Amino acid sequence: MGQLQTEKDEVAPLLEGAARVTARVRYCWLVTEAGNGGATARPMGRLRPAADEGPWKFRFVINSQSQKASEIKRSARVEMIFQDDAEDAFVVLTG
Repeated sequence: MGQLQTEKDEVAPLLEGAARVTARVRYCWLVTEAGNGGATARPMGRLRPAADEGPWKFRFVINSQSQKASEIKRSARVEMIFQDDAEDAFVVLTG
């Protein structure tokens, strides 16, 4: 077995577990880069994905004039933190 296949085999269970957590959790923390270089974190309720969407598409309703919208436009990077208390699990996604 090649190194690439071994890495895929090791990563696959982590991705599956992360997908289960994010599917169960309705709210997450959305973290953006603030204008002063710090971070701004806020709780967000997300829209549930449509049946034909994969596990890695996340949608939120925000005001396009809000601080969070301007922070996203400025840096184009966010972090989302999902916490599943019942399973004692959390997932951090960055992109």
